[in-house]
Amino acid sequence: MDTIMIAIAVLTVITPGIELEGLSGTPEQHRLVADIADAFNLDSLLVWAIIQSESAWNPLARSSEHCLGLMQILPKYHGNFPDSMYFDQEFNLNVGCMYLAELLEKFDGDLEQALTGYNYGPNHRVTIKQGTSGYAREVIKRINKWRLHF
Repeated sequence: MDTIMIAIAVLTVITPGIELEGLSGTPEQHRLVADIADAFNLDSLLVWAIIQSESAWNPLARSSEHCLGLMQILPKYHGNFPDSMYFDQEFNLNVGCMYLAELLEKFDGDLEQALTGYNYGPNHRVTIKQGTSGYAREVIKRINKWRLHF
């Protein structure tokens, strides 16, 4: 369990009913995300922020673009398994975290580029002229807001 999960557990015990503003999902989902994020050397707050933006923690979310599950995985880019597999939270998180880790490596740790690639597709890069994508700004703002509690 990473330090973020420990901090949330401590905050919850010390201050019953405390919530991180804008963080939905269940404690079980939060633990699963923390474990899988840790396996891919990702910050669990980053993955939580992506899930909050992508699906609001709905494991059965389906977009008009056919992105599926918690991390809104687009099957045609990730194995084209039956849709039901992408609705399995553990499978979806593993695929999403693996993809995110690959993007971070591809973009040399540049979080804004990796988030833009996650949202728009792996071959999309933000140019200096374009600036940061709205999606990347939203996710980073959420992470920074939550990090204030730790």
